Amino acid sequence: MMTYAEMEQLLQFNDYESKIFMPNEIFEDLKKNIDNPSHIAFAYSYIYFITWLYRYAKYGMVNELIEQKFIKKILGYNENYKKLDYLIKQNGVLEQIGYIRTEKDFPIAYSYDEIDGLQFQYIDDFKEFRAYIKMLNVPKNYKIKFPVKAFYRDKESEEDYYEDGTFFYVDKTHLVPFEAFIFCMTNDDLGCTGFYLYAFLRCMNQIYDGYRVPLETLEEKTAIKGRTLDKYLDALKKYGSSPFSVISTQS
Repeated sequence: MMTYAEMEQLLQFNDYESKIFMPNEIFEDLKKNIDNPSHIAFAYSYIYFITWLYRYAKYGMVNELIEQKFIKKILGYNENYKKLDYLIKQNGVLEQIGYIRTEKDFPIAYSYDEIDGLQFQYIDDFKEFRAYIKMLNVPKNYKIKFPVKAFYRDKESEEDYYEDGTFFYVDKTHLVPFEAFIFCMTNDDLGCTGFYLYAFLRCMNQIYDGYRVPLETLEEKTAIKGRTLDKYLDALKKYGSSPFSVISTQS
């Protein structure tokens, strides 16, 4: 497992790349469509990570090729582990429920100003710069996962080409700093499940300005059961994560 510093270096992370907003409905959407709690946690972490990769145009910055094997490695899984592929493959579960899409074009730079807002520069815009593309060492049939909800919150918005996704509007979203992602992925006792639970509790705290519920309710909301929930709550509390000071453990 990588250290925090090693992952930070690999992903070329800096303090200006911390903010990622996620749609609040993601928790219910994943729970409705995925049965295995650890797979729900993986799916949330996967969507979060590919959203961050896209938002900060990491495809032109990270030295390794960003493909499924690379993403699995970052999320703490063996790169050849196949049991999660049903979620992330083309036409898999996450594509079917409208959270990701397989695409060829991808951003290699971005800009933001108050007039034009967030703008991306895509690899297809640089086709004439053959030397630059060759330097990126992108395979001919390379594809990435497009974070649909970052651009469009529903099918109607996409059909109307109305960009109301989390990159542009933060209504009904929760902010999860990328530092928390790196921290969870570089600690054995947290990983995807710890990150998913952290994000859920952070979301609830942002909505309700505090979140006190029985453990049974937390089990129902997250699909994480019994001793597993206790284990990850204890791990998060151990690291002093602020949202967890307001979680009730009453039965």
